[in-house]
Amino acid sequence: MDELDGGDAWDVEVAGEEEEQGVVALASADPRGKGAAPGTDDVVAPKKKIVKRKKKVAPIRINLSACKYEVLRIVQRKLGWKEVGDDDEWEVYWTDTSITIDRIVRLSRTQKINHFNGMLELCRKRAMARNLMKLQKVFPEHFDFFPQTFVLPGDLQLLVDDVKARGKKQFYILKPDAGCQGKGIRLMQGGKEETLQKVLSEMGTLNIVAQHYLPEPYLINGFKFDLRIYALVVCVDPLRVFVYKEGLVRICTEQYVKPKASNVNLSFMHLTNYAINKKNEEFVANNGDSDDASKLSLEQLQEYMEDDGHDWGGVWASIHGVIVKSLASVQPGLKNNYRSAVPIDNDGFSCFEILGYDIMLDTSLRPWLIECNHSSSFNIDSPLDLAIKEALVTDTLDLVRIDPKLIARTKKAEKKAAGVRLLEPLKALAAKAKELKDSSKAVQQQQQQQGSAHEGSAEAGGSAGGGASGGGGAASGGAGAGSDAAGGSGSAGGALPTTIKASADVLFRPRNNEELEAWRAGILCKRERYEAKHSGGFTRIYPVDDAALQATYDKLLRGSEEVSGNAFGGARVGRKGPMGPDWEERRKKEAEESEAGKAERVKVKAQRDKLAQQALERRRLREAPQPQPSLGVQGGDASGGSGSNNIGGGGTGTGAHPLPFSVYEHAFLGPYCRPDEVYRGGSTCSGGADDPLGPSWVPQVELVLPALVSQVEGLASARQARAEREAGKQRQGEQAWK
Repeated sequence: MDELDGGDAWDVEVAGEEEEQGVVALASADPRGKGAAPGTDDVVAPKKKIVKRKKKVAPIRINLSACKYEVLRIVQRKLGWKEVGDDDEWEVYWTDTSITIDRIVRLSRTQKINHFNGMLELCRKRAMARNLMKLQKVFPEHFDFFPQTFVLPGDLQLLVDDVKARGKKQFYILKPDAGCQGKGIRLMQGGKEETLQKVLSEMGTLNIVAQHYLPEPYLINGFKFDLRIYALVVCVDPLRVFVYKEGLVRICTEQYVKPKASNVNLSFMHLTNYAINKKNEEFVANNGDSDDASKLSLEQLQEYMEDDGHDWGGVWASIHGVIVKSLASVQPGLKNNYRSAVPIDNDGFSCFEILGYDIMLDTSLRPWLIECNHSSSFNIDSPLDLAIKEALVTDTLDLVRIDPKLIARTKKAEKKAAGVRLLEPLKALAAKAKELKDSSKAVQQQQQQQGSAHEGSAEAGGSAGGGASGGGGAASGGAGAGSDAAGGSGSAGGALPTTIKASADVLFRPRNNEELEAWRAGILCKRERYEAKHSGGFTRIYPVDDAALQATYDKLLRGSEEVSGNAFGGARVGRKGPMGPDWEERRKKEAEESEAGKAERVKVKAQRDKLAQQALERRRLREAPQPQPSLGVQGGDASGGSGSNNIGGGGTGTGAHPLPFSVYEHAFLGPYCRPDEVYRGGSTCSGGADDPLGPSWVPQVELVLPALVSQVEGLASARQARAEREAGKQRQGEQAWK
């Protein structure tokens, strides 16, 4: 929708920033409600000011049928929006689950949805680990923010070897791929393969992610904790990411002790999930500004760390880097999914998504990515949850720009564009038909004038000449040379258009890549101006103003594009880096290729190029405009011009033979005439050899309107095929009866 702010894609002008009805005007009114009586003095009526009325903008309709969280309805009522269901029209769709790509395909220009298709590549534990490890092989110095990970069942043997090699000092945390709220998570001590096999059998699935357990986390008053950071992705092509200033600090409910065989099963000590710790009797709810609660805000954590002598700004910047780098690992897939589902002139902002990042700090204040959630919990069990999440949702809906005035202008422009798109072909046809009819009338008048001037001649011939070799007779009876145009030259010749073309380029002007890039750049400029005023509690973390940091992020995105391109192209498993470890080997093989092999490869390429060129030539021939017949009208006193492309036949008669039928009617109804008939437009047209247009009018009309002819022929072919099938069935039935 952003392209309509300051100039839309269709160049539709919308008067005024606000939709208003009425204007400020001064009107004079008769105070008695009627005109003054004759003979009386004119009464000067007081000027009445018409107050302008603003058009009431319809409220935004939000579909919450797939959302269970009450905070969305609180925000919806606060904004004055209207909640609707699946059977109603809506502008915003908020769902708690992931979406398929067909949901994005069905989005209109004024609709938004709160998920991107493909985000599960980051929000499923196994997929996230695979994507991060791919880029870790290319950029090991940048992708070191997650623990060593094993994706089962593929890495099962690697995990067994690691368990044996590291011994009992190493502890592992195993998580189900699609688990949430701490369900199914297990801790285990290394050293024995039997222990691993036992834990795996108890978990009941091999779709598991196993990681090295972080043994030395940063503690708050002796308790382990993690951070829930909210990141907002507003666009994936190009990538635009924001982070919210507030979040949650989720604290365990038992004092932390380094893991050992006797405490690996103590979930309240090792797992920070709120769904687990709220069941403990030691859980302390945060009903205000309590600093000893089991759930704090980021602001409270900042105060605690600064009082402890730590640099919160450095920690916060490191967390930003973790978020951007993780999104860089999946951005190519998100971009591909989005662009494959929307039209090319989509502004890129039809989807948005709030991601919940779980971050843990170690004793050196280094952030570690634990997991990412695409449907973060918006439960409001405490005043702290309500305050943070209500503000988060409100600022999100403001930042993604769901503006009722902009939506109204967009719909108005779409309605106008649709009307133009539907009516323009009809208007073009009517204009051409009117031009054709006016030209025929002018020719008739000229012929009538010439006929009256040469009345009484002993012999006069008339024929219609034109086309590639035809000509038009002059007043003296000579044959004039003509070209591939309508009509002949001479005093009696008249231009008579023979084609009726519907203009299909009223709105849909093709954009080249340069125009498209310029248009998208303009959209981004407008978007940045809007975001600067409506960011609320959000801070943009990509793109960034720091040139050096931006260059680093761009390098990571390019590397992710190359890795994803190799994956889509069928790269072999085990490649290291974008080109793979066998790249040099393949280069050597190509260099050692025999001359015969090179010659064969060149021959095949030449044949392929030849076929491609032939296909291109055939396409050009199909798209080339067909030569249009000329329709000339001959008038003279002695002899008529002739040619190979003439319409009608020669004969005797008056030199000024008027067109005996409506050209307008022939242009529209001619293709539907049978080849042996001529449509008679209410005149003396006999369709024979004496008629100046004669039976050949039908094939000429077929050339003028090939689309209609092909349609009729297609219907006739289908009717004939159906009749043949029915006859075949009848014959089969008769044979079966016999």
